[in-house]
Amino acid sequence: MEAKRDEYNEPLYTMTPRFEKFLEYYNKHEKILNESPVRLGRHLGEDLDNNWFNVETAKETLEDSSIVKVLSKKVFDVNLTLCRDSYEENKFQDYWMTDQPFISCYFIFEKDEKGLQSLGAWNHRTFKGTARDLIFSYYLKEFDFVISDNKHFDQGEAYWKKMIKMAQTNGNAIRVITRDGTESELKDLNNL
Repeated sequence: MEAKRDEYNEPLYTMTPRFEKFLEYYNKHEKILNESPVRLGRHLGEDLDNNWFNVETAKETLEDSSIVKVLSKKVFDVNLTLCRDSYEENKFQDYWMTDQPFISCYFIFEKDEKGLQSLGAWNHRTFKGTARDLIFSYYLKEFDFVISDNKHFDQGEAYWKKMIKMAQTNGNAIRVITRDGTESELKDLNNL
């Protein structure tokens, strides 16, 4: 049996009910589905994991006149320059860059009284541990405290647990503020 053909002599295909239902749904929602799902939910840190993108972003950051070079510091035998972007009142993003330039890590903070609330942190795999080191060797020397917000992915939770262990080892005071505002001293990491 020969397939039916259209006016251009192309074979006509019949759609299955499932495909018709999909096509109907797609046509109804195609204007809503205009962003690639691969790009949804990404953040700058994921993009900075790509070394080429990282170098280009670092160059652009250094050329941005609103970015202030705060200081240079040696961390794990690498010279890093702190470049600060104060993007809102009491909110800033700190980029720690190598001389190449290359962004080794960044922090997003909100200044809170005499301390900082961490809104985000990212560390390039090549410079693993740099972000944790900087919290203790720079931020806790410049500010009375650093606290976390209460929104964490699994990686963020692991990061803060490592920070708490380091703070315990260093003898830093560790306090926990629960969602209801109750503040208490943390004596046992297993109680988190």
